[in-house]
Amino acid sequence: MIRHALNYLLTGTGFDDACYLDCEGEQAALTQRVVRPVVPDPAPRPDLQSLLNRLVAEMRRTRAAAWTTSDPAEAEDAPVPDERIRSALLTPVLRKGRVVEGILLLGLHGQTVTSYTRQTAELTALHLEHALEFCRIAGEDRSTLASSVLSLSIALEARDIETHRHTQRTALMAVQFGERLGLQGPDLEHLRQSAYLHDLGKLCIPDAILHCPARLTAEEWNVMQTHTTSGWALASRIPEISPVVLEVIRHHHEHWDGRGYPDGLAGDEIPFLARVVAVCDVYDALISERPYKQAWSVKATLEEIQAQSGRLFDPEIVRAFTAFKQAPS
Repeated sequence: MIRHALNYLLTGTGFDDACYLDCEGEQAALTQRVVRPVVPDPAPRPDLQSLLNRLVAEMRRTRAAAWTTSDPAEAEDAPVPDERIRSALLTPVLRKGRVVEGILLLGLHGQTVTSYTRQTAELTALHLEHALEFCRIAGEDRSTLASSVLSLSIALEARDIETHRHTQRTALMAVQFGERLGLQGPDLEHLRQSAYLHDLGKLCIPDAILHCPARLTAEEWNVMQTHTTSGWALASRIPEISPVVLEVIRHHHEHWDGRGYPDGLAGDEIPFLARVVAVCDVYDALISERPYKQAWSVKATLEEIQAQSGRLFDPEIVRAFTAFKQAPS
């Protein structure tokens, strides 16, 4: 997960070098590092440790990002002035409220630290902080179902950081909608687990397709569709996961008219919870910004879901979901 976050930052910011640091001791110690392939691995700089110590001290003092840049347009706002390096940005990763780790970005070939760079690094650090903390919690008791579900959902989140917590939002919405439908007890818990794991199979999708910034080709789409059966196969290996949850993972892309995948189920053949998750999944996907599209408005999204009633979605669930989203909060 750490290396995935570092690679993501290099791609998103254009910087040359990304490092993960242990900042708990007297001096920051590098534990992981990723260098852009097009950039020669720079020789260690004798002044880098000195600069790093100053960045760490500033980061600990403010509990926020600390940086330096030689770009005159940005240098005035840099809390750690230093003319010996083009750009450096250190973003904190907290553990139990304490700054003990950090992500360092180095720009050695013309890059500068901007507000966008800082926001990207801070968001990535926050995602990584949550993922690592959840993995530590799950590591304390890997034998429980809760830990299994949590570990799988966090692994998916770390694999596709650009979804901006689509899994969590879909799960929260599904539980709230399920309560509106009168679900309770085991049924509601199965819905929650299903929503967390519905896209589990995307762990098996190649990066080139999963992170494609444009609409997929027909061949790529065929590969993407396999995430339903791949997710079902992965989750089937965990004995504690209910068959009800497995059904949702496999069938949440079935269509009411029988033209969905993977099994072409239609109408009431589609498990009820899969029909519920399908609506929540599409709703969050439409109202969220993606690399290939702008976010839709709530009004336009509900109109599209209503237009697909009887085609993609169960008409009764569409009516209930529309009332749920239009109800006063």
